[in-house]
Amino acid sequence: MIFHWVGIEERLNKSAGNKFYSYPHSIRENKTLKPNSEFVFDGIAWVVADDRKDMITDWNYNQMIKLMYASSLCPITLIDIGSNTGHESVKSILSNVDGILVIVDPFPTYCMKQNHKLEEILKLKQEGFPIHFIVNKYNSNSCLFGTYFG
Repeated sequence: MIFHWVGIEERLNKSAGNKFYSYPHSIRENKTLKPNSEFVFDGIAWVVADDRKDMITDWNYNQMIKLMYASSLCPITLIDIGSNTGHESVKSILSNVDGILVIVDPFPTYCMKQNHKLEEILKLKQEGFPIHFIVNKYNSNSCLFGTYFG
């Protein structure tokens, strides 16, 4: 999803090579990872799945660890787990992370529809996981900005 959300495909189409190395797909296929193959723009190395390929449905703890350490370009790794907080590969690494950022859409109807997810995340916070909430809010001067609530 991030692949399309941040416009990687469009950026690839504008560049000469149109090459994108999908670390998650290589990890799933148990291939040796190509070093320094990250897609970099705006000073960020994007180590995300290529949405043009098959969706990855089989994923485990060891694969998640490989993904966490796949890039040596950046000192910080952000992993978008989407709605997979209950997946075994995610739950098993939560105790190893420095922080968990939860992006919340403040639109009341959306919050009501996703109440079960919020309850699950609040339970993790009560269990001592380092969860921080960011509330997205539309601003006409910029696309989105987040308000941080620790």
